[in-house]
Amino acid sequence: VGMLLLLVGGGFDLSVGGLFSMAGVIVGSLMKVNGVPTPIAIAITLGCAALGGLLNGWVVAKVKVNALITTLGTMGIFRGIAIFIGGPGITFLPEDFNAIGQSTFLGFQFGFWLFLFLVFLFYYLMTRTRFFRQFYYIGGNAKAALLSGMNVERLQIIAFVISALLAALAGIVFASRVESSISIAGDGAELRVITAVVLGGASLTGGKGNVF
Repeated sequence: VGMLLLLVGGGFDLSVGGLFSMAGVIVGSLMKVNGVPTPIAIAITLGCAALGGLLNGWVVAKVKVNALITTLGTMGIFRGIAIFIGGPGITFLPEDFNAIGQSTFLGFQFGFWLFLFLVFLFYYLMTRTRFFRQFYYIGGNAKAALLSGMNVERLQIIAFVISALLAALAGIVFASRVESSISIAGDGAELRVITAVVLGGASLTGGKGNVF
């Protein structure tokens, strides 16, 4: 969902796998090593991910570095942070945290229901709200969107932050489900994510794509 938003807006993010790993390790370290309560640990982790997305967006939108180069570099940074903090991994996470990913409703785990919620939420946002419709315009023709009054740089940064937050959320839920923080859990995920979005009908050139 996060990658779709980026591709629709004419960008992409190779660092989502690194963010996935980093988020799982940060939340695990905060709870297991530092004794931070689960809700606060999750909030801090999402905040760190948002900063990572902000870094990506700022370099791409403001410094004008190609998204491929930018996110390839930050992918290595995020992976390095995950390995530095987590080492081989952090196991035996708190039970209240594990319960998040392992809880079930109607036979399906929490991750499935979170996925459905995000699909319907972003389908609504991208088809029914004026703000998110702008991503289709900047992906189709960024220069024309800029001349028509859209703040293209701000929208690009927002897209990277949302992508980072959703990647981190996936990493947190994964760590909760497997009861451990794995430093290399997200390695290679970026290519699977981009492939899924493209096979789902999004265009690599931007301006086209649908959440469903």
